[in-house]
Amino acid sequence: MDKEELLRRSRLENKKGDERELDLLQKSTKAGMIAGLAYCMVLMLIKIFLGQPHQDIYSLYSVILSAYYGYRWTRQRECKTFLIGACVWGTVGIFLFVVYLVQIL
Repeated sequence: MDKEELLRRSRLENKKGDERELDLLQKSTKAGMIAGLAYCMVLMLIKIFLGQPHQDIYSLYSVILSAYYGYRWTRQRECKTFLIGACVWGTVGIFLFVVYLVQIL
């Protein structure tokens, strides 16, 4: 095999990023999800303390999880777990948003 063929194959293998970049992306996504959850929990506790409906916060995080799983499913179509997760969290998010609207209207 000549040098050009090896370079071409290497580029094809690393088209979606090398292992270090993928690991960094996975860890940063996990950190972002945890930070988002912590922030939503703080907002929810404030709303509970003030006697306000808090289903909007649950709905927000459910939609975030739905988008996360939906995106992962578009990238890894062979794994149906991500599609199921996206559908379940999306349904939960819509349901909680409707509950919130009923409470404030």
